[in-house]
Amino acid sequence: MGIIYYGDYLRKIREGAGLTQERLAEGIINLQSLSRVENNKAGISPGTFQALTSKCGAPTEVFPLFPYWDDFNSFYELYKAEMWLGAWQTKEAYNCLHEVEKTGFAGNAIYYQKWLYYQAALHMRNGDTNYKEIMSVLQCALKITKEKLLFEDSRHEFLTVTEIMILTAIAKISFMEGNNSDCLLICSQLSTYLENVALSYKEKSDLVLGVQKVYVLYLIQNQEYLEAMTEASLLRDNSLLSISEKHMIEAAFLFGLTKYLTGETKEGIHFIKTAYYSGEAIESQFATVANEILNILNVEIDELENEIISSEKKNDYAMPDIDRKVELRTVECDYYSDDVITLGKLIHHKRKEQKLSMKVLCQGLCSISALSKIEKDVLQPDIYLARSLIQRLGMSDEPFTFYASERETRQYRLERQMTGESRYNFQNVGNILDEMKKEITKKDIIFNQFYTNNSIFYGEGIKKKNLLILENIKNTLPDFSVDRIMDYRLSKYELSYVISYCMMLRREVSVTKAIKGLYKILDYMNQNVIDDLLKNTVIDIVMATLVGDLDVQKRYDEIIDLLPMFKQKIVFGDMYCLPYIYAGITDAYIEEGNECHINRYYKYTYYLFEFNRIKAGKAFLENVKKKLGQEIDL
Repeated sequence: MGIIYYGDYLRKIREGAGLTQERLAEGIINLQSLSRVENNKAGISPGTFQALTSKCGAPTEVFPLFPYWDDFNSFYELYKAEMWLGAWQTKEAYNCLHEVEKTGFAGNAIYYQKWLYYQAALHMRNGDTNYKEIMSVLQCALKITKEKLLFEDSRHEFLTVTEIMILTAIAKISFMEGNNSDCLLICSQLSTYLENVALSYKEKSDLVLGVQKVYVLYLIQNQEYLEAMTEASLLRDNSLLSISEKHMIEAAFLFGLTKYLTGETKEGIHFIKTAYYSGEAIESQFATVANEILNILNVEIDELENEIISSEKKNDYAMPDIDRKVELRTVECDYYSDDVITLGKLIHHKRKEQKLSMKVLCQGLCSISALSKIEKDVLQPDIYLARSLIQRLGMSDEPFTFYASERETRQYRLERQMTGESRYNFQNVGNILDEMKKEITKKDIIFNQFYTNNSIFYGEGIKKKNLLILENIKNTLPDFSVDRIMDYRLSKYELSYVISYCMMLRREVSVTKAIKGLYKILDYMNQNVIDDLLKNTVIDIVMATLVGDLDVQKRYDEIIDLLPMFKQKIVFGDMYCLPYIYAGITDAYIEEGNECHINRYYKYTYYLFEFNRIKAGKAFLENVKKKLGQEIDL
């Protein structure tokens, strides 16, 4: 489907949901604007489109077409704020929200609503206990699109994703304030509602997990411990399999707490510790939040006394002024206006901003002529070409879902499955590869490259994998070599293939050459314009692989030299890679004889392994004992 005809899609899903134009437009957009959009006579902000589609209970596919630059910047910064909040990094989230505020929320009520919700979420992640003020912010946010909403009738409403998140947060604050009846009512209504909507897998799983966390708290408060443990067990399993990691720490904590309360004391304390130490390992306020929950539940765990001390709040964030006047307007646009930011204009602007030639940007992906037509909006690229061009410009394509054919949609789904299953359900990788192979045609250069890299990397009995991976990289990066990486622009997946190549160098050639290649990748990422959303997807695996290789060669000074990178906080975005990084740091501190840091980092490492269900934890502890020549205390 062409971007210009998304009005047809909107009308189709509205009618499928049984909504009138009046009902859909209510609280989001004026009726005349919605009519023009559905008739393909006007465009709207992606944020507004997202609200409309989710209200219809359909996946919130967001197209790259923005009324003007402030709209694009607000949309993108809000997405970054969500990423940082998911990683418990409140200062970085606050900075993103400040950037949105500077644009005046692009005059968009939907952006202002999201901004208010994220402000409330920031205070909750920060361990703030001024629940009355947080509740006021959430209620203000909800009233932007739902002036009157009865909790007991929520399941019969048509709710946007943001409204569901706000209601879930209201349920959580209701619990914290002791209002268990509202907490249960909202959780029950949202659970029923979510069973019947056709949101994307990522959106729906995130929302379901959010509601499930609050419901477990309600069950514990009502001393329904066995049911709470059943729910918490599902919560933990599903949080590990979720594409997002934002629920994992709380899920582990609640699972451990329910184990403890049902008499499985030892195992319960173990899981609670995995949550506390994992939260401390990413410099979050999780201990503050968890201790407050224990206080509200009136649960004392003597075995944890003095084990984890709540961090002092590093930032004192002011509550947003909900009484101020905010100038908001309906955000619609003329497709052909010079102010409209299309995909082509976005690519052209970012390329010119970085003084990047067409040749470097498009090499191996498409011809210069094709790129010229894309930038002029004469040619609409397929989903994989569009994503690769955006990634090579240092941006993440994650905020966008490009309209595509059914075949491209199936390819995209399989790609996401491969990314998730390769971590927590390795035995299913072969089945996914078989399905991917069936979808490949001669035109699918980029998708075929992704399939080939994974087939080589996970294949058994394949010799000289490093050379095969390098040849595969050259399909889109002609004559590529790691030594000349600065001569190229790489997409996220091309970067991941180069990392795979370095991993195979370690196994098949030499650790020294692997380290050299990984340093080259770090130089590339530090010297090119790569925003946090994109960097978040690759930096952790680079760091984990590099630190592991340096550890093998006992190059401990170099591991210590990498520690300043942790100030960027971006390395905290992937909990799965973190124990491998901390394992090397632990060894470096053992070599230094830094007892204080040794005690902290071996606990971080062990509990992060356990947190991620990685079996390496016990072997790691044995190695630490051997090096220290003494027993260690967990």
